[in-house]
Amino acid sequence: WLKPSSLARSFAWPPFWVRFCVCRTDQRPRWASSMAAMGTDMVEPKKPANAYWMWLGENRQKITSELGPCKGNLVSKAAGDKWRAMSDAEKVPWVKKAEINKNEYAKQLQEFIQNGGKKGQRRKEKVQAMENPKRARKEKNRNLKASGKPSRPQNAYWLWLSENRPKLMAEVGSGKVGKVGKLAGER
Repeated sequence: WLKPSSLARSFAWPPFWVRFCVCRTDQRPRWASSMAAMGTDMVEPKKPANAYWMWLGENRQKITSELGPCKGNLVSKAAGDKWRAMSDAEKVPWVKKAEINKNEYAKQLQEFIQNGGKKGQRRKEKVQAMENPKRARKEKNRNLKASGKPSRPQNAYWLWLSENRPKLMAEVGSGKVGKVGKLAGER
């Protein structure tokens, strides 16, 4: 799980207690549901991996060691061949794990939707951001300001500059931002 951007602005990430949480990597962390309960941004659950991808995750090292140094596409090709060569009986444990994860995902998604979330919203925002990055950035900033969350405080330089800008502008003789910034940087 990646840190929600709204939490990154409000306090240090990850919180000290995260290291005490024990959870499987294929599940949502235990603290994610408590974050939603605390009123933070809800996070749409990610779709789980299918049986093949789970098998590949555990067997990739073995396959790469068998092949030796080679490109990733050759590893994928060899893994696909091995998976197809496996009997249905050998695939059963992976299929069961995938089914369990799929059912868990369905429950999490239903809970997400009941709490007011919209399925596919994250993907939609990502596509919009890729189509028009400037517009997406402006939209994100507008939503951040509208949320009422505190913004990052100014550092010492900007506090000093806001106090001394009129003096610097008088010294430069014009209100050109570049010249005032250059003079301020020299001091």
